[in-house]
Amino acid sequence: MLSTLEATKSLIETAQFEAQRLQGVLSGFKAANEAGLRFLATARKTDHRPDLNINRISSPEIWREKADMACALAEEVQDPVSKRILLEIAKNYDELAE
Repeated sequence: MLSTLEATKSLIETAQFEAQRLQGVLSGFKAANEAGLRFLATARKTDHRPDLNINRISSPEIWREKADMACALAEEVQDPVSKRILLEIAKNYDELAE
């Protein structure tokens, strides 16, 4: 059986490990947030008003540009789930370009 001192040391070590792990998670979220803010800043510079010109909507260049933006953001994101989702979005945009 562990002594009170040993049990306390074990809890402290576990808490320190979890604190370090959470620091890594927080860093990943901060990086994803910063990447998202840069993405939004770029998107705001682009004219996203509805365009009823069917030629513009069906233009492969528009969808490839959107795919490139999603890929660029995916490269900056550390979270694997977010990265997978962004790459799937990029793939879908590429399919629209075809």
